[in-house]
Amino acid sequence: MTIELNRLVQNLDPTRTILFFGAGSSIPSGSPSAPDLAKAISQQFEIDPNGFSLAEIAELAELNADRAQLITFVREQFPRPNPTGGLLNVPLFGWKGVYTTNYDELLERTYQVRKVPYTAITTNYDFSKLSGPLAQPIYKIHGTIGQDVSDGSKSRMILTQGDYDKAIEYREFLYTRLASDMAGADLVIIGFSLSDADIKAVVDRVLTIQSKMGGAGGQVYLLLYQKDENRARLYEARGVRVAFGGIDEFSAALARKGPAASVVYSSSNDPVQQSNILSATTIDVKHSIENFPSNASAMFNGWPATYADVAADLTFGRTFSNTIFGAFKAATQQYASIVGASGVGKTTIARQIAVQAEADGWLCWEHKVDFSLPVDEWISAAEKLQSADLNGLLVIDEANFHIAEINRLVEVLTTKGLTRLRLVLTSGRAQWQYRTKSVFLTKNGKEHQLSKLNSQEIDRLIMLVSAPNDVRPLVEATFSGFSLQEKRRRLVERCEADAFVCLRNIFATEKFDDIILREYAQMSVADQEIYRLVSAMQNAGIRVHRQLVIRLTNIAAEMVEAALRNLVDVISEYDISVRFGVYGWKVRHSVIAGIVAKYKYADPAAMLDLFERVIANISPTYEIERRTINEMCNVETGLPSIADKDTQNRLLRTLISIAPGEPIPRHRLIRNLISLEKFDLAETEIRVFKHDIGVDGPVARYQVVLLLARVMYTPGLMDEDRLVILRQAESQAAVSAEKYSNNRHVLAAYCDVGIELIKRANDETCFDAAMKALKDAEGRTGDEEITKSIRHYERRRFEIGL
Repeated sequence: MTIELNRLVQNLDPTRTILFFGAGSSIPSGSPSAPDLAKAISQQFEIDPNGFSLAEIAELAELNADRAQLITFVREQFPRPNPTGGLLNVPLFGWKGVYTTNYDELLERTYQVRKVPYTAITTNYDFSKLSGPLAQPIYKIHGTIGQDVSDGSKSRMILTQGDYDKAIEYREFLYTRLASDMAGADLVIIGFSLSDADIKAVVDRVLTIQSKMGGAGGQVYLLLYQKDENRARLYEARGVRVAFGGIDEFSAALARKGPAASVVYSSSNDPVQQSNILSATTIDVKHSIENFPSNASAMFNGWPATYADVAADLTFGRTFSNTIFGAFKAATQQYASIVGASGVGKTTIARQIAVQAEADGWLCWEHKVDFSLPVDEWISAAEKLQSADLNGLLVIDEANFHIAEINRLVEVLTTKGLTRLRLVLTSGRAQWQYRTKSVFLTKNGKEHQLSKLNSQEIDRLIMLVSAPNDVRPLVEATFSGFSLQEKRRRLVERCEADAFVCLRNIFATEKFDDIILREYAQMSVADQEIYRLVSAMQNAGIRVHRQLVIRLTNIAAEMVEAALRNLVDVISEYDISVRFGVYGWKVRHSVIAGIVAKYKYADPAAMLDLFERVIANISPTYEIERRTINEMCNVETGLPSIADKDTQNRLLRTLISIAPGEPIPRHRLIRNLISLEKFDLAETEIRVFKHDIGVDGPVARYQVVLLLARVMYTPGLMDEDRLVILRQAESQAAVSAEKYSNNRHVLAAYCDVGIELIKRANDETCFDAAMKALKDAEGRTGDEEITKSIRHYERRRFEIGL
C-alpha cells in the first residue's frame, strides 16, 4: 500500500535524511523533463527517436554534429536558474545528504537565495572543494549545465552514452558516499516518474547498497509526481515505501510539521558562540574544564592530558608554558609555535597555556584538527575581540595540517592590527621545518623547540607524583619507595632522552614496548586485528574514521559499537561530523600507535599491502580521506617510506586519479621522477599540473630542479648544450624567486643554479643574485632555516674557490 505524504514526512528527521532529486523536482521551476529534452534534441538534429533513450539520442546528435553544438543547444532548453515553490525551502533543513541527477543549477540557486553555504560537486576535481562543517554538499551525479569539457572545463555533462562510460569512476565515488550516508539514515527519492528509465537504475542501486548494510540502513521512500498504483506495488514488494506528490507538496508537508531550523545559542561577548561554523569546529576551553571530569588513569595509559586534567593539577608545569603566556600578556609576542617529536608534551603545554589564560579571564579555544581552519570566521572573531577589548587565545594542534590557512590568518591579523587574538601552534618538527611559513609567524612570534625535561621540570614532576592526588596511586611501588634524592637521580637518568608518552613510561620498570605488546597479546584475535590496523594507519598519517575501518575490515556496521567497547581503553571514537555521520578513531597516543605498527607491520610487504588496501577503499568525497591522501605522502611513515620508487609512483598515480585536485601527491610524483632521472615523464607531469591546478611554489621549484638535473645527469650532451639549458634554469629560477620570495626551497634551487654556473661558466652573477634574494628573505622572515641555508651555500661557494 502506498502511504500518504503527511505520514512520510512525519517519519523524517532531516538530519538523518538524504534527498535524491530527479527531473520532476525541477519541472515546476521551468526545467524540461527527460522525455521533453530527448524530443527537442531529436528534432533539432533531425534524428528519428525510434524508441531511443535520451543518452542514445544525444550520442547520435554528437556524432551528426559535434559536442559543442549539442551542449549549446541543451543549455538553451534550460531557463536561467529561478527556483520557485517548494524547492526554495530545501536549504532550510540540514539534510544529511543531497544528490541529484539534474543538469540544472536550481538547487545551487536556492542555497544562494537562502544564504546557506553549499558546495556543488560535478567532477573529481571538485572533491578538493569540500570543506566546512556546515556547507551542504550537493552531489551532481550527471554533472551540471554550466560546465562541460567542450568549454575546456574539467566537469562533464553526462549526457551521451559515451559520457556515462567516461564518468564511471566519478559516479562510483558518489555512490560509495551515498552508501556511507545511508547508514542509519532514510532516503527520499523525489522527482521521478515510475515510467522514467532512470528510476529503475537508481532504485536498483540503492537497494543493492541497502542489502549490503545488513539492516543498518534506514527506510527508502519514493515520492513520485505521477500516480501509478500498479508500478508502485512492484517497488513496495521490494521494501520501498511509495507516496505520490511533487516537491511543492513535500515542502509544504515539511513546513506544516514544524520549524526548519533551531536557534543557535549566542553569547554577547563570545565571538565563537556567535558563529555557527566556529561553534562546530572549536573546543571551548572553559566548557571543557567545567563539563568533563579529569582522568589521571587515562593519562597514565597514554591518552593526552585534557583541559580538565590540566585544571586539576594532574600535569607538571613546563617552563615554556609560563614563558609563552608571559609574552602574550606583555604583548611582546602574538604567536607561539611549539615544535618537537611525538611524546614530548607539545599538546599538554599548549593546553596548560590555554588554562592559564582562561584563569586570567581570557576567552580560549582549541581548533578541532579534523576540520579545515575557517580563516574568515577567525578574522571576524578577532575583529570582535578587538572592538570589545577582550583577549582571546586559539590553540591549533598539529598545525602542519593547516599551514596555508595559518599563514593567511596571521598575515591578516598582523596587517589589520588585530592583536587581541593569540595563537599557540603545535607540530612535529619533521612536519614543521619544511613548511613555508608566513613572515609574521617569526616577526611577531617565536618557535620553541621541545625535547628533554630540564632540572626544574623534573623537580615539578617529582612533586606531582609525591603529592596526595589521583596520580600518586598509579606510581609503581618500586619507584615510590625511594627518597626524593633517589627519585630525582633515576628521573634524570630516564629523561636523558626525550620526555616520553606518559607517567606510565617514566615509572614502569619494564620496557615500554613490552607493556604495549603484552596488552596486545591479551586481546581477542578480532580486537587485535582492529588495533593493529588502526595503529598502522594512524602511524602512516592516515586519518582513521569509522566508515574507512568498516570498508577495510568488512565488519558489520552493527558490530562497530561492540568492537569499540572491547577496545575502550585503547581506541576512542570521537565526533567529526554527526550530521554527515563521520566519526574519527584514534589510538590513545601516536607513540603507542608507532610501537604497535613497528612490531605488527614489520614486514615491508605487509605495510605495502595496507597502503594498497587503503588506497583502494578511499572515498575522496570525505574531507578526512582527502587529508589522508596528502598525509600518505609524508616522508617519515607514508608512501615515501617504501624503498622502491617505482612502487611509490604507481600508488601516487592511483591517488592522483582518485583526487586530481589534490596537489601533494603530484608534487611527490614529480620529485620521484626527477630523482629517477625520468626527465621527460617529470616534464609531462609538470605540464599536466600547470594545466589542471596552476603553478604553486613546489612546482615552480621542480621546474628549476628538472632543468638543473638535465644539465647534470643527461648523458651525451655537449657542454655548450648543457650551458644553454643552465641559462634556461637561471631565467626560470629568477622568475620563481621573485614570485615566491619567501619560499626558501625555491630560493635554494636558485642558489643551486648559481653554484652550477660558477662551476661550468665561471659566472658568479646568478649566485650573487640568488644569495641576495636569500638574505633579503632572511631579513623579512627571521626564519632560522633560511639562515642555515645561507651558511650552507656560503660554505659551498668557499669550497669551489679552493
